[in-house]
Amino acid sequence: MNLTIETRISALLLVVFSGSLFAFQNCAGPISGSSESVSTAAQTGGAGASTVSKNDLDSELAQIELLNSQDLSCSGVSDCVAVSLGMKACGGPQMYLVSSINNRNAAQIKNLIATYTQNQIAYDKQNGAVSTCELTEPPSPLCVASACR
Repeated sequence: MNLTIETRISALLLVVFSGSLFAFQNCAGPISGSSESVSTAAQTGGAGASTVSKNDLDSELAQIELLNSQDLSCSGVSDCVAVSLGMKACGGPQMYLVSSINNRNAAQIKNLIATYTQNQIAYDKQNGAVSTCELTEPPSPLCVASACR
């Protein structure tokens, strides 16, 4: 079986490391010289295509963090969760956000995280981003002084 370099780069690789299974995709990024551009028309209901800027992502992340910080209340650690946020160029979460299941903005935060993640993927594709493909471990949330940390 003779695979082209493009097929090998975009193939899903399964790597066993210390008994754990990790999945990495597109770790090498696009082929040099490609000029792939991604629109966000699907995210805007198809009404006009646009590109995603770093400022867009920063603004979305700030809004998510603001809404999340408005209510981190907890009565125990079971009220605290680590929510994945964003997507690395080769797959897997970019980061995690510690949140409270009691947050009255939870539904809005969930929707904003989905939009942010879609836009992160589009941004990475339109800019030919690559990442280290390191596994980002979720934090272990704590309830300290009645607030998730």
